[in-house]
Order: sequence, then C-alpha cells, then structure tokens
Amino acid sequence: MYRDLIGKPFQALGRGPESYDCWGLVMEVARRIGIEVPDYEVDPNKPDSIRDKFYEVEGNYEVISFPQRGDIVLYKRMDGGLHFGIMVNSLDMLHVSRALGVHGIRIDNPLMKQLIKRIYRKCK
Repeated sequence: MYRDLIGKPFQALGRGPESYDCWGLVMEVARRIGIEVPDYEVDPNKPDSIRDKFYEVEGNYEVISFPQRGDIVLYKRMDGGLHFGIMVNSLDMLHVSRALGVHGIRIDNPLMKQLIKRIYRKCK
C-alpha cells in the first residue's frame, strides 16, 4: 500500500506524486487509508510553519498514547526543528527527510522514543 512511496525525494511544499514534504506525505498516506487530512499553506522558508499551522487546528485531533495506522506523529528533528510522520501500523512510521527521501522507521527505536513529542489521532 505504501511501497511506491519509499525513496521518493523530499521537496519543500511537495504534494506528490513525484516528491513530498512531511505534510504532503502525511496527506497522501492518510488519503490511502481513508482519512481526510487538510492541506495547510506554509512558508517553505520557515521550517516550523507547518507546525504552527497544525497547532492552529490542534483541537481537531486528540493526543493518544497507543498509536495505530493513520495517526500523525510530531517529533523533533536532529537539528531541533519539528517534523511530521504518519503511522502505517502500531510501530512503523513513514516520514521524509532531505537525505533519504521517504522511508520508514520504528517508533520503538531508542532515538525515536526520545524525539517524539506527541502522537495525534484525527477526531471523528
């Protein structure tokens, strides 16, 4: 269901199908699962603008402790900025980075456990 996304490159404001930014990838995976996630206008020159836009509508999401497919992960990047990924099951998250493009990582990875700030589920 997601293999065709693996390796797609990062691009600021990328909404697919050839390249993605973090929110573009969240939107695409959510769409495939049957969850509608809105797009947000962001400034590609301000790395945290997607986070700021998301915080404006945070009330449309609930913070959860036990993730499942379709949940949105907010985590710190190694450079200190914030980034989004999306769960494809209860342990595996897809995200996109400039260096690796779209790829998966387990959220029980010791590094990821330290970086995750919140996991959200869209309210019905």
